[in-house]
Amino acid sequence: MTRYAIWLDAHPRLAWLAVVAMTALAAFGATRVEFDVNLRNLFRSDDRRMEVLEELYRDFGSDDFDCVVLLRSEDMTAPAAAEAVGEIARRARTLPEVETVRTPLAHPAVAARLVSADRRSALILVRLVDTVDYLSYLDGGQCTLRRAVAESVEGTGVTAVLTGVPVIRAEILGTMQREQIRFMSFGSIAGAIIALLLFRSVVATVVVCTGALAGGLWTIGFFGLAGEPINPVNSAIPTLVLVVGLTDAVHLMHEFRVRRRNGTAVRDAARETLRVVGPACALTSLTTAIGFASLAAARIDVIERFGLAAAAGSVLTFAAVVSVVPLLVRTNLGGRAGMARSRHHADGGFIGFLLARARPVAVAGVFVTVLLAAASTQLVPSSSLQEGLPGRSPAAGAVRIIDGEFGGLMELIVRVEWDATMTLEHPVVLDTLARVHAVLESEALVGAPFSVLTVLGAVGGDDEPARKVRLLSRAPPGIVKRVVRPDLRRAVVTAPVPDSGTHVHAPVLDRLRTRLEAIDAETPLVKLVLSGTPVAVGRSADFMIEDLAVSLAIAAGVILVVMIVAFRSIVLGLVSLVPNVFPLVSAGALLVVTGRPLTITGVITFVVCLGIAVDDTIHVLTRVRRGVAGGLTVPDAVADALRSVGAALITTTAVLIGGFGTVLFSEMPMLSLFGELCCVALIAALVGDLVILPALLAVLLKGTTTPRAGRIPPGATTGPRRP
Repeated sequence: MTRYAIWLDAHPRLAWLAVVAMTALAAFGATRVEFDVNLRNLFRSDDRRMEVLEELYRDFGSDDFDCVVLLRSEDMTAPAAAEAVGEIARRARTLPEVETVRTPLAHPAVAARLVSADRRSALILVRLVDTVDYLSYLDGGQCTLRRAVAESVEGTGVTAVLTGVPVIRAEILGTMQREQIRFMSFGSIAGAIIALLLFRSVVATVVVCTGALAGGLWTIGFFGLAGEPINPVNSAIPTLVLVVGLTDAVHLMHEFRVRRRNGTAVRDAARETLRVVGPACALTSLTTAIGFASLAAARIDVIERFGLAAAAGSVLTFAAVVSVVPLLVRTNLGGRAGMARSRHHADGGFIGFLLARARPVAVAGVFVTVLLAAASTQLVPSSSLQEGLPGRSPAAGAVRIIDGEFGGLMELIVRVEWDATMTLEHPVVLDTLARVHAVLESEALVGAPFSVLTVLGAVGGDDEPARKVRLLSRAPPGIVKRVVRPDLRRAVVTAPVPDSGTHVHAPVLDRLRTRLEAIDAETPLVKLVLSGTPVAVGRSADFMIEDLAVSLAIAAGVILVVMIVAFRSIVLGLVSLVPNVFPLVSAGALLVVTGRPLTITGVITFVVCLGIAVDDTIHVLTRVRRGVAGGLTVPDAVADALRSVGAALITTTAVLIGGFGTVLFSEMPMLSLFGELCCVALIAALVGDLVILPALLAVLLKGTTTPRAGRIPPGATTGPRRP
């Protein structure tokens, strides 16, 4: 970093040219950013179960173009309601974007599934043609289908909400696009307000925010140039790296202002700030990137790609901050930014109280950490599609109603495949289908099964199902193709299940799998496969705990090695574990106490917070090592460190909480939970670094007056010294 500081000081024009070129390239990349709103991709992995599900969708059609109209009234079988249903169907069929419409008034095979038991709700299934760009078509008030539905029920006493996979995806896209702008803006404003309160200088605040915003823009540009689409999980990354970049910028500005106050010339202060504080910022960025990159070990694609993208974003933001901030303070802005004195100091009474009771505080800190860790082991992994739905959207609300009154919008699928020597009407094939029906009906959580047997039962007559097979031509072709493919010797039995979470589905799926395997063993010429979204999503939940353990172990191990090498001390490396584990187990215990499961969001948050929590620890340890190297006793070095960096750590934590706090108000449950857990972990990290870590250092290094090993690495004096 010393060489970079000297180079930047000697070649500012070339550095500005590089910054402008990177920013222009990032701006171009930002125009190429795409969005991925397929919720199934959130749980995609290299597991065979996802491949089977995709194969079923290819054979029998997916729900990618299936819209659902949820109708509600006092009695959906009343004439007025029936008239509204007919009017919606009539108008929808005239639209060029619509392929088929199925209503409770249509074929009896589907009618029973489209009216609730209390007759207060009904469904209309509208399938769009597969060539329509439904994300554009369904977005906004100009959608002809939305308008047809709204006008058809006007004045009838029937309420109607359009939902279904394409509608939900369109709403997710709109929500993500709005929130990208909102969170970047609100995060910047929150950070700017906190920086303004700290520095009491508009110029200093502008410099700090410009560096962080450049990092955020560079990260968004990376998404576009790398072809990495934004999804409900990684949409938090630009805000994440923005607020992390703000903390580095705050540390740089603190040091610059201290040097200016001490009489150093602007240019020299800019160079020395980067030379002295830059290495600590580089080390914190390295540990943050390591925390993110450890997620690459995950088997769930969205977690793996989140980790790699966030690691790249943290490196880009670090590069932006250590380039833009020094370059700006070298200009006339530097002279004006350094005029105001910072008046924030750690409270001397608190420091004395803490060091006088270092041993009981250290013991209590370790005990509480162990206690919270034990509580965190009670976490239950779970996944739910509701995590990715905009919480306040009408379509998501309709999904919850469908879950409660129609058994669910998600479906279990049992594929039945028979030998080439058999046909659909073979008794063994039909008997197997009937037995699958019985197995699904035995589970209370699973709704009424639907298959070719259901269609045959609605054909009419008293003939046996085998004799009715020839009458399938009387049923609507769209229905038949979704349940049986004689050309492939395959049929499916589907049954709805509510989106209640994989921890609820797991025991049900285990029982179903056992009973279906028993049938499969008895019919060697007919093979059964249990699939569907709940099965594929459930497998991702199985991976989560294992992946979390592996990712945390990798991150903690690598970070520990980095700390030991950087500080040339095994003791300091080991001591740093406690304050960095403390925020993670605090967030985990919060989930346990509030009765919430461990979701994909939680897995990501834990690893993210580990990388961020290490940052403050590095600044404290660096300052303590410098104090001890200067001849101070450990208690005095700890006290000096708290006075020097305590206020800066509080400020940077406030900046981070301000940035992540904006995400708390996201319409996406995933992002809202991410913000909540990050805020809790950041507060716990501050306690760990300003209370537990100093106490541990005072106890374990008591009596040390010289460095234990090696020279002191360039430090991180991030806060003002006491005058």
